[in-house]
Amino acid sequence: MNHKNGNAAGKAVLAGFFFLTAGGCAFQSDMTDLHLEMDHLKDKMARLDLTLDANVRVVKDRAQTTTKEQGDAFLKLDQIGVDLQTIQGRMEENNHSLSDLSQKMEEQSLRINDQNSRLGNVEDRMAMVEKSGQTPQTGLTPGEQGKMILQGKSPDPASFPATTLSPQEAYNLAYSDFVKGNYDLALLGFQNFIQQFQNSVLMANALYWLGESYFNKKEFPKAIETFDRVARDYPKHDKTPGSILKEGYAYFELVEKLEIPVNWNDLKNNPALQSCEVFINNQGSLFKLTEEEYDIIREVIDNKNIITETLLQHNNIKKYKFSEDSDKPFISEEQFLKSVSLLKRKKNIILQGPPGVGKTFIARKLAYEIMQEIKDASIEMVQFHQSYSYEDFIQGLRPTQKGGFDLKDGIFYTFCRRALAHPEKPFFLIIDEINRGNLSKIFGELMMLIEADK
Repeated sequence: MNHKNGNAAGKAVLAGFFFLTAGGCAFQSDMTDLHLEMDHLKDKMARLDLTLDANVRVVKDRAQTTTKEQGDAFLKLDQIGVDLQTIQGRMEENNHSLSDLSQKMEEQSLRINDQNSRLGNVEDRMAMVEKSGQTPQTGLTPGEQGKMILQGKSPDPASFPATTLSPQEAYNLAYSDFVKGNYDLALLGFQNFIQQFQNSVLMANALYWLGESYFNKKEFPKAIETFDRVARDYPKHDKTPGSILKEGYAYFELVEKLEIPVNWNDLKNNPALQSCEVFINNQGSLFKLTEEEYDIIREVIDNKNIITETLLQHNNIKKYKFSEDSDKPFISEEQFLKSVSLLKRKKNIILQGPPGVGKTFIARKLAYEIMQEIKDASIEMVQFHQSYSYEDFIQGLRPTQKGGFDLKDGIFYTFCRRALAHPEKPFFLIIDEINRGNLSKIFGELMMLIEADK
């Protein structure tokens, strides 16, 4: 009984062992398959990493290429913009040059027409003279007189030939020249009439129109003398009131234009002029001025202008041409002349560069080239700084020793007055260190007016 039970137990244990062994073999097989699958997945991951790296490199290469191409495109666009601006600037310069050329051609055409008109008038006068049997008294023939007139010269009335024209014909001939605006011929005609027909009833009329001819030629001292002769010699003539009026106009025109204007306060504060009528009560037009007061005012004017007058003397002015300048700035002639053209067109330019490269030196040379002469009296220079103000540059109130305030003219205001007195001459203002000043504070409301088209 016991033996049988023991065998049964042994069989059970053996069966359990075989069971366990078979289960362990199955688990080990599953683990092996799992490892194989993991290795397979690792291989796939490695291949994916390689593929991803390759794609990233391709994308980076394409991005770099695209960035470079965009950069090159932007550079090309910038260069095209610069070229367009250069072309536009050259077109503006060409248009300006064409405009100047057209204006010069029109002026030349007007001059030619004027010369032809004057020549026709001279020929008409000579024909009338020859028809009337006129013969020269001196060495000047009618043709020589006409040639002198065309050259802007005025023959001496004493050289006029004696005429057989009636006083009315001679007067009408001179008056016709005056009406046509040929004041040189009118002057000669009326002078000839006055010399040969002193007892004519048209004498006062001839003197009056002679004065008008002088007035229109802006020869005011001669106009004053002629109008005064009408009023003095023909006080009851109907031309006398007009002569007195035109004499007054001529006196008003006969105003001295000063290079450096004298400030009102400079005269008003002069101790020797304290009793001057115009400074006591300046409400009115005509004031009494003593000879002593006139001499004092004249001395103030002369003392203030003596330096400029010396500089403007013809002997002290030298001609200038950049191509002949032995002391040229370090700039090509093409660039220099381009700057000259820009300055003529824009009326103001800014020269930029580091200190010591000769910006101020070039600025003076530009002024000389436009004036075609070395004349520093037409050039003013000022230096800006942070404390420079509108009152210093333009005009402003300044305290006086008496505790009050006086209106003082600035350098720019005085400079403009000088230029206004000589509209036919170019003037130049050179501003050194313009970037150091507060421009809105210095120029004020004049900021807009520095533009050439304002």
